[in-house]
Amino acid sequence: MDTDANYIARHRSFNGCWTCRLRRKRCDERHPVCDTCATLLITCHYGQEKPDWMDGSEKQRAMAEQVKIEIKEKAKTYGRRGERERAALVGSAANEPTPPRTPTTDQGSIPGERSGSVQITIEGHESPRGCDRVRTSTGGNIAFSASETVLVSFYLDHVVPFLFPFYRPSPLEGGRSWILDFLLNSPVKRKGTLSQAAYFFSLANGENPPPSCTGGDFPILRRALDVIVGEGVEKHLHGSVRILTGIMQIMHYEISRGGFDNWSAHLNAALALFRQILDTASSEYCSGFITVFGRLGPGPQISGIQVPSAEQAAFKFSTAGLLFADIIASTVQREIPSLYKLYDSLLGGETAPIKLEDVIGVQNWVLLGIAEIVSLNAWKQQRRTSGDLDMMELVRRATSIKEGLSYWLANLTTISVLKDSRATSGLLDTPSHGDNWISVTMIWGRAALLYLSIVVNGWQPASCEVRQNVQEIIKLLSHELSSPSLLRTVVWPFCVAGCLAEPQQEFLFCSMVEKLPAAGVFGPVHKAHDIMAKVWRSRDTIDSVNWDLALSLKTLDESILLI
Repeated sequence: MDTDANYIARHRSFNGCWTCRLRRKRCDERHPVCDTCATLLITCHYGQEKPDWMDGSEKQRAMAEQVKIEIKEKAKTYGRRGERERAALVGSAANEPTPPRTPTTDQGSIPGERSGSVQITIEGHESPRGCDRVRTSTGGNIAFSASETVLVSFYLDHVVPFLFPFYRPSPLEGGRSWILDFLLNSPVKRKGTLSQAAYFFSLANGENPPPSCTGGDFPILRRALDVIVGEGVEKHLHGSVRILTGIMQIMHYEISRGGFDNWSAHLNAALALFRQILDTASSEYCSGFITVFGRLGPGPQISGIQVPSAEQAAFKFSTAGLLFADIIASTVQREIPSLYKLYDSLLGGETAPIKLEDVIGVQNWVLLGIAEIVSLNAWKQQRRTSGDLDMMELVRRATSIKEGLSYWLANLTTISVLKDSRATSGLLDTPSHGDNWISVTMIWGRAALLYLSIVVNGWQPASCEVRQNVQEIIKLLSHELSSPSLLRTVVWPFCVAGCLAEPQQEFLFCSMVEKLPAAGVFGPVHKAHDIMAKVWRSRDTIDSVNWDLALSLKTLDESILLI
């Protein structure tokens, strides 16, 4: 029989994470998160310096109790896994390549690692075939508990289509299978997604949702990002794409719930990582995107059809969301978008590698136009500050943008959507929002014209042109969208038009919001209504010369990203 001392000596790791040392459990020393902690969905504490709570006294006992509580809460939330299933998950994770660790010289020092808590596995392998791997238990079953399986299905079937109603990739291109692949192979992605699924599942059942568990996910991703950057993004290209996708997922989830405190930090981190990913191609950014996309493959080949790898699909999806967020954020910040120089190569032309309409339901030309308007506004503000603003030049530049937007708006209804010509016997037919993308794009196009008018003429809600565009947007919002829930996809135009609405039109915007459920899943829409309501109350005191859209979007004394 083992004595306590012998047990600790035989089963405790002196090179493992501090969590396992605290629990006196064997640690596989995986970096930056061990499989024991990943399986239990608890925080994995790694660090060069011994945590202050590892004092062998009161703090250590308190921390041990806190970890026990965390384990119980996770088990209660997600259902207990059997030991056999846990062992299978840990065993399968062992097959995943792990960055080399530097041997330690003593219990309290782990050279090459910084202090902090991380909870993500870095998928840093560069083997193309490695992308095709599906993690399964030794019994052949996916390593999800029964409750997790329900939540995963709910997330894929309902949450993703709700958050991104226009994102319906062809099944012959893998559909949304990349999301499932990420859930199977990334503990932190699984943890965050299950938390989000549980939140929406509770709302769908008419219950108060559980407290959000994603608050700690961004620091985890940021810590993993630090590790990757330290070793080189090129060495961890697949893992970098997974982290980029995770950051964007957290940002969209928090915003959908009405949380706007952290979007700027999320967006800045995603932008920085995206640039570093493209930099690995060492070429022009457009060809760089294509080069990186190629390196992330190939995906599996099924019946002679080459399906994109999970990372390829995720990279394309995340890039679309990132470009969209970058442009809309610039309207709040009055700054040229961070990725402005890349827009023509990534979004311009018929052969653009990114089609925003496939993800957010808006054609590229609208967002390119808004980006040009932001750039024009930045130029105007700079010249005004220096005292040499040329109004004729301002009008000339604005006219060029307006002509482009007007041309596309006039021809939008004549554009035919190319259908898949392959005979599929109806197997690929899926519920969709049909031609709603046309209405959504028209709403965005009209809002872009309103934004341009504000930049050139100031705040003039009584002008004929402004009134006409506001009225057209109201008509489209009221009669052309097949579902009130699609208001989420046009929240920025909804807010722009609402702020410029006449007093007799206010009730129309209010009635649209009243048809929606509480802010739990329509946070941006309710926030947009709060913004326009405050602008309405200030209508008589607004300085029409200096007031602009950015000031309107900041009337609530906080920075709001309406996506």
